[in-house]
Amino acid sequence: MDPHVYGRDPAEASSFLVPSNNPDSSKWGQGFEARLTGANAEFMEMVVLLFFGEHLFSMENGLLTFHLEPKLSHEFFDEKKQASFLLLGKTKVTYHNPH
Repeated sequence: MDPHVYGRDPAEASSFLVPSNNPDSSKWGQGFEARLTGANAEFMEMVVLLFFGEHLFSMENGLLTFHLEPKLSHEFFDEKKQASFLLLGKTKVTYHNPH
């Protein structure tokens, strides 16, 4: 498709194209990225629950508290019995599983 019609270089994978039944005809054929698919949102929620737990932050006695409560099975741990991730993209957290 012509990049001028498509709205970007076709090599950039778009999640969807605006169909010709869209009321704004100037958008027809243009490619767009979906913000987050249901499958992506579900996967991210599973990762959060598995590595963080249900309530990463909570209020206890009027104070904001931070609490990790992972739900990881043994398959998530490597040969050193460790599982690591970056918390908020900056802080490396490593869980040690003694079993």
